[in-house]
Amino acid sequence: MTDLLMPVTVDERCATSDPAPLHPDRELEAVASMLRSRFPDCRPEDIGRLVRTVYTQLAEQARVRTHLIPLTLNRCRRTLMLLTSSIPVLDDDRSSAGRQR
Repeated sequence: MTDLLMPVTVDERCATSDPAPLHPDRELEAVASMLRSRFPDCRPEDIGRLVRTVYTQLAEQARVRTHLIPLTLNRCRRTLMLLTSSIPVLDDDRSSAGRQR
């Protein structure tokens, strides 16, 4: 019963980077395939390059690699949504409306 009241310690393996491979090719290809079907107007090679680049950037900064694949998918999806959206871009006249000439 006293061991139930003992403080919980974090296993050292959880506090450091887990040994995930730098490029889990199968998972990254699945992410790229999913994104290619969702964004058919984008070139497939561009999507593949984006997925590899985003994964590498995340992996270089990650202390824990467990969620790199879903993070890669989400960041790539957001990037592609921004690139393919029809958000109007302000021209110079509208963006400088508050400034004096």
